[in-house]
Amino acid sequence: MKPEDILKKYPRIVSHLIAESLGYFTPKSATIAIIKAKENEPYFCELYTDCARRYGEMYDRDNVRRVTREILSQAIKSRHHHTFMMASYKDARLIVDEATKGNIQH
Repeated sequence: MKPEDILKKYPRIVSHLIAESLGYFTPKSATIAIIKAKENEPYFCELYTDCARRYGEMYDRDNVRRVTREILSQAIKSRHHHTFMMASYKDARLIVDEATKGNIQH
């Protein structure tokens, strides 16, 4: 699947992943993270490699793959808690909706 397909098919998950990342992810980077997690591949972005340090080497494929899956899972599990400023689902969803309409570059 392409990022555009994920954005249209799973806008709520994309929004929750943006909220879980505290606004680090854009709609496009969130969709890529979802694709990588679904394919069981690591997503080498600054956020995930930094989080991978807790398991050892931050650029180790297995560590980053683990974080890629964990953060998506955490975003889904904690979806009811994305209500405060930097983790606002509502704000993230507005951004995703605008990206879906093509009004912003994602």
